[in-house]
Amino acid sequence: MRRTPFLLLASLLALSACTSTTPEPTGPSDPGQPSAPALPSPAANACDPGGAAPASYPGWPGSEAQPSPTTELVPLLVSSELAVGQNRFLFTLIDAQNRLVAAPEVEVDVRFFDLAADPEAPVTELTAGYLQADEERGLYRAAVDFTCSGTWGAELTARIP
Repeated sequence: MRRTPFLLLASLLALSACTSTTPEPTGPSDPGQPSAPALPSPAANACDPGGAAPASYPGWPGSEAQPSPTTELVPLLVSSELAVGQNRFLFTLIDAQNRLVAAPEVEVDVRFFDLAADPEAPVTELTAGYLQADEERGLYRAAVDFTCSGTWGAELTARIP
């Protein structure tokens, strides 16, 4: 069995640059009418609401100190949208020649990291399930709960028989 680790850096949720800390009224202007509750600002769900995200995280792709990857496998993110809360993290695997590697016998472990909090300690770890798309292709699904918006990292380790 060959174990091939590789990293995938995914930005979880883009927040609007203009956020208000004071809730704005959402109901009618008539004081006799009840108003709808104010929604929290996007900053309320941010992993690091007080600071700006760093440009890079040591040890993760994109960092200046990180050597260029020599991985045999490349993860392709299939999920089009990830947000705070429960998510289906969908991805597939290809090799350096763009051939599909994803298969029922290839198991993939996923570790998710809140990079703003601690880029070295995983928040959650799980084994992704394989989903057969058609007779020749498939992808992987991992159910993950993102507790806050921000930059998250996913470390994928494939076990190829």
